[in-house]
Amino acid sequence: MFQIWAKHTAVDNLFRHWGLIFIVTYLLILSAQISVGERVRLKWPTPNRAFLESNPAASYVQPSESGTFESGLYGCFRNSGLRFHEGIDLKPVLKDGRGQALDPIFAVMDGEVVHVNDIPGNSRYGRYIVVEHTNLNPAVYTLYAHLSEVSPVVEIGMTLEAGAVIGRMGHSSGGYTIPSQRAHLHFEMGLMLSGNFQKWYDLQNFKEQNYHGPWNGLNLVGFDPLEFFGNFKNGVVRQPFDHIVRLPTAFTVKINTSEVPDFIQRYPALATLPFQDRTLTAWEIEFSGFGIPKLWRPILDGASPIGEKEGSFKLVSVKKEFLKGSLCREVILQCKDGYMLGNGAIRLIEILFASQLLE
Repeated sequence: MFQIWAKHTAVDNLFRHWGLIFIVTYLLILSAQISVGERVRLKWPTPNRAFLESNPAASYVQPSESGTFESGLYGCFRNSGLRFHEGIDLKPVLKDGRGQALDPIFAVMDGEVVHVNDIPGNSRYGRYIVVEHTNLNPAVYTLYAHLSEVSPVVEIGMTLEAGAVIGRMGHSSGGYTIPSQRAHLHFEMGLMLSGNFQKWYDLQNFKEQNYHGPWNGLNLVGFDPLEFFGNFKNGVVRQPFDHIVRLPTAFTVKINTSEVPDFIQRYPALATLPFQDRTLTAWEIEFSGFGIPKLWRPILDGASPIGEKEGSFKLVSVKKEFLKGSLCREVILQCKDGYMLGNGAIRLIEILFASQLLE
C-alpha cells in the first residue's frame, strides 16, 4: 500500500513525519475524560486552510455532479432537496501530475480507531475510517470516507492524537462511481444509535450483508460538522456536547419503557436527570430537525398511563419552525390532525430501542 506516495517526495516526507508521531501516539493511553465545559483540541481534517482563514465555503467544499457548492454541505441539498447528505465534502489542495488527490487526512480530535473499511465495494462510503472520541462525554464519532488509502499504521483499537494522519483523500466508493476530478473527503461527526444495531438490521430483509457492525452508516446520526467547527472557532461552543444540546428541539417523542437503551448508557451526559436506582417508566426524547436524539428526560417513579403498553411510543410535541430545511429526513409529516411521526423518525426509534421494541 501507499506505493504512489514514493513518487511524491514532499508528500512522502510529510507522511513519514506523521508516521513517527503515530508510533509515539500508539504507545500512549488517553487519560481522563475531558470534562463538560473544557475546550477540546480540534484540528481541521485536511491541509486546506481556507476555512481557518475565513474564506468562502466554495473554496473548500467539493460540489457533487450538480456543480453547486451547496451540494457538498450537510443537509437536504441534493436531488432538489429530496436527498439528505449527512456530512460535508472537502476538496483537495494537493494533486499529482495525473490529477489524483494527494491530501493527507487528519484525525480532528484525540480518539480511538473503532472501524476501518479497506474494501471500497463494501460501502457507499468507499474506503473509510471511524474514530470514536472516547475522552469526550458524549464520546462522539468522526468518519472519514472515500479515502484512496488508509495509513498502514492505522488499526482498530489504536489511540490517536488530534492531527495524526490516518489516510489520504480519494474517490473510492461502493455501488457507484466518483470521478477522480471530484475526489474529496466525506467527513461526518455524530452519535451511534445502538450497539444492538445488528438485531434491527437482521429484521429488515436487506440483500446486502452488514460488514461494518455498529459502524454502519444506518446506525450513525450526524450533526453539521461545518456548523460545529464554525461555532467552535467563534468561541460559541467548547466541545461537541455544547453543540449537541444547543441544537433546536424540533419534536419530542415519548417512549414507554422501563429499559435504559444502549444509546443513553453510551452517552449518559445527554440524560437531563439522574435515573440510576429509580423506577423508570418512560423516556421523553428531544430530537433536532435532522433527527439527533439530543436530550433524554427520564420519567421516574410513576405508573404507566392506562392504555400505554411497554414499548409503545407517541409524538408529544412539534416545533415546525425548526423542521424547515430538513424535510428530506421525513422525521415529521403533516396530516389533517396536525403532525405525525414519519418513517425517518420511526426508524430512528426502532434502532435506538432495538433490544426492547423488536422483541
